[in-house]
Amino acid sequence: ELMKNSVNRASKILNDTLDYTKFETNENALIVETYNIGKIVRESVELRRISADKYNIEIFTNIDLNIEINIDKDRIFQVVNNLLGNSLKFTPAGGTIFVKLVDKDEQVYFSIKDTGCGISPENFKEIFEPYNSIHSDFNNVKKKGMGIGLSIARKILKLHNSVMNIESELGKGSEFSFCLPKTDRKS
Repeated sequence: ELMKNSVNRASKILNDTLDYTKFETNENALIVETYNIGKIVRESVELRRISADKYNIEIFTNIDLNIEINIDKDRIFQVVNNLLGNSLKFTPAGGTIFVKLVDKDEQVYFSIKDTGCGISPENFKEIFEPYNSIHSDFNNVKKKGMGIGLSIARKILKLHNSVMNIESELGKGSEFSFCLPKTDRKS
């Protein structure tokens, strides 16, 4: 089990590094297709429930499962999974995470809000810089990452004509959100 976890972690680090390099050299085109984004969000939540249960973190959801949208499903899964993983990483035992996906007129709105350690506003820009791990000194961090997940997520959203928003208060938690346009996009 320890060996398997080590191999999985090394594989994730390698894949994240390759993804980041591809985005930096503009070699990462999207594969856009019509897909149910609610299924992507639900799948990510279900995959992360094991970790949430392990750390006694409750995940609440409000996921519209009837939204078809033109996206690169693997890349949007990567964004959602990264945000959920970060929330789990920085939320202490007994905390809560709220995942929301709703249809809003011409957009699809996604948010993830937690009761974690929060981020001070002066660090908002910094957290999206590659290889930056501003939370490495918090006691409740369950695993340390390379600090490129949010940078990759931001680049994926940009390719989807979206931006990532953040609201946070140190010691109270964070909320990351984005809207995806429903209009067709070219891959």
